[in-house]
Amino acid sequence: RISRLKISSAIFLVKSTLYGLSSTPVAALLPLQRRKHNFRPQVSRHKKIPFLEATQEENQDDCRVGIKSFEEAVVGRFACKSFQRADGSESNIDSASLSDSNVVETARQCLELGRLAPSAFNTQPYRIVLVHSKEQKLALSKYCLGPNQQRVLDSDCTAVFLADRQILKTTRRFAQFAQKVDPKQRPLPKIVLLYLTIFSSGFPIPRFLSSIISFLIRTGVGFTDWFTRKVLRRCYLPSLSSAETWSTKQVTMVAMTYMLGCSASGLATIPMEGINASGIRKVLQIPQDRFAIPLIVSTGKSIHKQLPQSIDVRRYSRGDVVFDNAFGETA
Repeated sequence: RISRLKISSAIFLVKSTLYGLSSTPVAALLPLQRRKHNFRPQVSRHKKIPFLEATQEENQDDCRVGIKSFEEAVVGRFACKSFQRADGSESNIDSASLSDSNVVETARQCLELGRLAPSAFNTQPYRIVLVHSKEQKLALSKYCLGPNQQRVLDSDCTAVFLADRQILKTTRRFAQFAQKVDPKQRPLPKIVLLYLTIFSSGFPIPRFLSSIISFLIRTGVGFTDWFTRKVLRRCYLPSLSSAETWSTKQVTMVAMTYMLGCSASGLATIPMEGINASGIRKVLQIPQDRFAIPLIVSTGKSIHKQLPQSIDVRRYSRGDVVFDNAFGETA
């Protein structure tokens, strides 16, 4: 439920950007400190992304072409249940298909778009493993449940999204990264590290210990918040999450941006959570204690052409899920 909510938020953020609106998920929590210590890096220009270049060229003639393309990508995206095998072989559970190198390269470019998705304090607490070799697809499929196994075998590649539960292990690297982006800036403020520690709960210690510490901190902050609201009636404290929930929030926005990039490029995707995470960590050599695997996304060409459907057919009515000003209030 959390992952799906964050994916919806990701679409809102992307569309807000295209319409020229400002949307920052963390700045609302820390407006003063964020403006004072602005260390968000600029977008790298050393690698060209064809999808972005095409959009920019089209926008020179019509400023709404990019927005239209985004809407088409959103409307055209669907959960692909069956993929074409690039080598033309019959779909079977015992062997994986060879991958189309063009599809894999397009998926890499879409991951570049995904890396531009926002994350708290720009910490980027995620890793992505793109599985496309025949041997690794077969190994990965063994830890995917039900029909997900066949989708991994038939698709050209599968992006495995990892959420970092120990983001504080990267504190030194993060500080160096922030200063490298802006050499004139002083060292990373300690208040930022404090906020990162409190919000992420990503302590660089064994998971069973960090879970206990995180629970105690969240319980203490929750009780303090209740006391200050009920008794003092003045001070409000933030609602905190576990380390896995916090990092999952960040990675789902990356995954959603990736899927929209694939949709815009004519590729089909399907996000899947029916997996055995421990087994996947083993075959992909992922550190067992550090990374959670909230979802994987198989990518390729669909067997069946998906006809566009109205949003009213594909989703609940807007009045059931979108409210104005207060919960339950509709326009």
